[in-house]
Formats: sequence, C-alpha cells, structure tokens
Amino acid sequence: NYLTNLQAKTNEMLEATQKTSSSSEKGNSVKDDALIIPAPVYKQLLQAYAEEHAIQDLLFYLADGLRRKSIGLDTYLKHIRELSRKQFILRATMRKCRQVAGLPSK
Repeated sequence: NYLTNLQAKTNEMLEATQKTSSSSEKGNSVKDDALIIPAPVYKQLLQAYAEEHAIQDLLFYLADGLRRKSIGLDTYLKHIRELSRKQFILRATMRKCRQVAGLPSK
C-alpha cells in the first residue's frame, strides 16, 4: 500500500514535470518568469539544488517505508542506489557551477 502510494505520487510528479517541460518548449513557461536569473549557470545551479533536495526527501521517505516494512529491502536498495547516483552527479554539478560562477564552495 505504501509503495503503491509512493509510486502513484512519483508518477504524478513525473507527469507534472513533463507537462511543464513541454509547455516551456512551446515558450509558454511561467516558471521561468518567476525568477530573474542573470546567467545560465545560476539557473543550472538552482535547478540542481532543487533536484538534490527533492532526492534527499525521497531518500527519507524510502527509509521510512523500509522501517515500516511497507517496501522490501530489494526495492529499497534498488531505488537508493539509483537516487544516490543521481544525487552524486547533482552535487558535482553544483560544485562545478559554483566554481564557474565564482561563488564560495560549501
């Protein structure tokens, strides 16, 4: 039940992301107008930061699902491995963006 709800919410988020992506390709993006970003590197940094925090939340909820025995260990490890790889790439991207933008590193 917990895993089914988690998968349904994940699919819902993916559909919303795809709709947003398709509307931004058509030039109808409202989200791009919400923030004034002076350079593309800052936009990339902001996007990587948001994705990294979303992954952090997913990792928490997966651990919670495992603790409650709502998901199996195999499923947990599969998703943790995949998300951890993506999180690693996002953190490396953020580090590189900070270097390029001349911002202090964390």
